[in-house]
Amino acid sequence: MAQDSVVFTPEGGVHIGLKEVKVDIPEGFKVYYTKDGTPPSSANYRVKNSLNIYGNTAFRFAIYDDKGKKSYQSQSYFTEREHTLPIVSITIDTLDFLDSLQGIYAMGCCADTVDPYMGANFWKDWEKPIHFELIETNNKQVLNQQAGIKIFGGYSVSMPQKSFAVYARSKYGDKRFRYPLMPQLPFDKYKNFILRNAGGDMLMSHIRDVYATQLVKNTGIDYQEYRPVSVYINGQYWGKYNLREKINEHYINAHYGYDKDSIIIMRHRREPQHGSTRDYEIFISKVPKLDLNKKEDLSYMDRKMDIKNYMLYNACEVYTGNKDAGGNIRYYKHTSDTAKWRWIFYDLDMGLNYDGAEGYKRNSITDFTTLKVEKWPNPPWSTLIIRKILDNDSLKYMYINQFSDLLNTTFTADRALQLIDTLEA
Repeated sequence: MAQDSVVFTPEGGVHIGLKEVKVDIPEGFKVYYTKDGTPPSSANYRVKNSLNIYGNTAFRFAIYDDKGKKSYQSQSYFTEREHTLPIVSITIDTLDFLDSLQGIYAMGCCADTVDPYMGANFWKDWEKPIHFELIETNNKQVLNQQAGIKIFGGYSVSMPQKSFAVYARSKYGDKRFRYPLMPQLPFDKYKNFILRNAGGDMLMSHIRDVYATQLVKNTGIDYQEYRPVSVYINGQYWGKYNLREKINEHYINAHYGYDKDSIIIMRHRREPQHGSTRDYEIFISKVPKLDLNKKEDLSYMDRKMDIKNYMLYNACEVYTGNKDAGGNIRYYKHTSDTAKWRWIFYDLDMGLNYDGAEGYKRNSITDFTTLKVEKWPNPPWSTLIIRKILDNDSLKYMYINQFSDLLNTTFTADRALQLIDTLEA
């Protein structure tokens, strides 16, 4: 049987001291390459039967078959050190990445001169094409495909190491990443995911957000799963990142099976992320007038939101002392009239003593459950729901009991300290 694909020996991965890659090219095929991330064409160097390697190298190939049809591939070789983490290798046109006019990582022409440099290229919602490889800890290349990439995040985009959102789309080839990116989850394909720099915690512990969400993962609260990876861009080491699920309609579909057109996702105060805001607007406009000691008002609240879920969500925010709890909110529901609003424990990079050595002394129970006349970090709208819940003595006792149960299980000191050691390692 005639060979119908180009074979690289060895395939991309960790190969300490490697000097040469053999390339087996089918008859009639032509292969061209670049090493700077630029999408190659027939104007670039042509591959004969081997490639020389000098240190870490990310090759990008244009492959023309015997009928002249072009396809793209990449192979990344890491020759300088062993790795204990999975490797993500991204090849991207340098102009799309670092150029002042079109580079997503660049400051650009029109940025403010002070942090967070509003107006910079990295604040723009630009998506650029890349080639994406994932190399597992057993040194097997398990993903190799074209994809799209954006800078991801809020104020953390001004950090020297920036987060990325990575997308599989039909226009790049496969519309899914067909691999279990998170072995601890039962999913074998993903539409998109995040390579997170740890958010505002990038220059500090680098694990605050991961720590908080991993600590509460067994409580039943919705959270983003995590996997640490080493990221390379055009063959250059770009740092340790946290590969995370992306909170969107695909996340809800994967975890609950809801069709993406039957999902509503909201964020912050009343901002839409996916679907209509009408249901939540009606609900939240009535909350200030509710008296949950009245049966009919309590019944309405219970029909519209999962009260136990919200108590759990609030308790987790209190325990971790999230200084940005008023902003980093994600909540969702099915469009069905009988579905209830639920909350996602999300983005804890400003928790866990983020604001200095004395931050742990701040009373986060008071911060997150009482009325404060302040714009930030705990404006009145952000504590409205929990204040209403705690006005009802039965619900207040339920909240206290739930928090006490968490302190005796999920939040025990031994368990919390052991998790820190695990993540640090």
